[in-house]
Amino acid sequence: MKLRSIYTLILLLLAFSYVSSQTINKKFDKLVFLYIDEKYEKCAKLGLNYTEDDQLRRDPIPYLYVSMSFFEIAKTQSLSEKYPDAFKNSLKYAYKYRKKDKDEIYVQKYHGFLVALKDSANRLAQYYIQQESYRKAASTYKYAVRFAPDDPLIQVLQGLAEIKARNVGEGERNLNLGMERIDENYLPDKELLWVASSAMTEYAAYMDSKGDYSGKRKGQKLAEKFKKYSPEEIERLKKLEQERNKPKKEVKKFETDKQTVENQKPKILGTTESNQGNEGAKGAKKELERIEQEEKNNKKSKREVKTFQSDD
Repeated sequence: MKLRSIYTLILLLLAFSYVSSQTINKKFDKLVFLYIDEKYEKCAKLGLNYTEDDQLRRDPIPYLYVSMSFFEIAKTQSLSEKYPDAFKNSLKYAYKYRKKDKDEIYVQKYHGFLVALKDSANRLAQYYIQQESYRKAASTYKYAVRFAPDDPLIQVLQGLAEIKARNVGEGERNLNLGMERIDENYLPDKELLWVASSAMTEYAAYMDSKGDYSGKRKGQKLAEKFKKYSPEEIERLKKLEQERNKPKKEVKKFETDKQTVENQKPKILGTTESNQGNEGAKGAKKELERIEQEEKNNKKSKREVKTFQSDD
């Protein structure tokens, strides 16, 4: 048996034993095999069939695996084109799962998936806000709050999006409910920290516009607390660190004492300035004598040319 096949079999067996220990009905084991084998379409379809079965529809597991399968479909380009509402369905069935799992039996076991889904919902909603599609942003946060009711920051973000979408009544209700559960000791999931400071800044600004200065101060304090996690602050600190680590340019120093200045002056005929005048005059005299001697020599070297005349 190939190594890859052995590895896949081990994963399947582990997943099988893990989920079967959590569930009563053995029929759900097939969902695990399909999901681990990355057959997300079949897993979603089978899960949907279970949600319509009178004997199985009350169990939260089928809804959870439908949500997980649609989440993977939404992340796969070829499949997402075939199922354009895959992410929306993932949010929808995550909410249905939470309604069925009232005792939160599986919340901790599937915490990683639920946080990843919440993170993706937040990022999608933030994209909608940048595009000024506030209703879509509010709707996305609404689904996220439904399957993550224990996260007050998501509810605050929903409230802010609702207010921007001009649904002020619903927005203020969610804003207040979310902020009631947030104090100086609150810390969001690490996946949401990057948006916490801006959310608190927006909340403070809105409270200021309402004349609620107590709420304004609370928002400002929390915004300052979460500021270090914001992308803008991280980028600012990164640039400062880069400037600090830049190699320093070496600054050359020049001596200015009297002796150094004297040594740096140009030399004439190998003399210093003190005897430069006398030696210069002597040199000029010798040069004139040399030129005169050359002229005398040239005269001596010239030959006399005789001319001869012939008689006719």
